[in-house]
Amino acid sequence: MHFYLLSTVILTTREGFRRALMRDSVDEGSLGYAWFVLPLGFALSIAVPAGVITSQKISTSEPYGLALVYYGVAAFIELCAEPYYIRAMRKSAFKLRLIAESISTIVRSALTYLLVSMNQQNVVMAFAYSQVGINFFIFART
Repeated sequence: MHFYLLSTVILTTREGFRRALMRDSVDEGSLGYAWFVLPLGFALSIAVPAGVITSQKISTSEPYGLALVYYGVAAFIELCAEPYYIRAMRKSAFKLRLIAESISTIVRSALTYLLVSMNQQNVVMAFAYSQVGINFFIFART
C-alpha cells in the first residue's frame, strides 16, 4: 500500500531535525532551525503523493488517489507542529507529551472507527479523513 510512503515524508523531514536539535550540546538559539522542517515537509508532502499518483497512473478522482492527496495534506499538517514539539521537549515537557500523545491516540482510534462505520463502502477515504482530522486537531492544540 502506498500510504507507507507518506510516513516517509514525516520521518525524512523531522527525524534529522529532532536528533540534531534535541542534543544537550545544542544551544537555545539554534532551535530556530526547527522551522526548516516546514519548507522541506511542504515540498515532500507534495512530491511523494504526486510521484506515486503519476508513476502508478492513479486518478485523483478515484478514492485511492484522493486518499493519497489527503495523506499528503495530513503529513504536512503534522509537520507544522514539529517546531513546537522540539521546543517543548527541550524544555522537558514530558508530561505534556504523555497527555497529548495519549489523547491523540484515543481520538484517532475513535475517529477512524466512527468514519469507517459510517462509510464502509469507501474505507480508504475514512482513514484519510481521520488522518487529516487528528493532525489538524493536534496542530490546533499546539
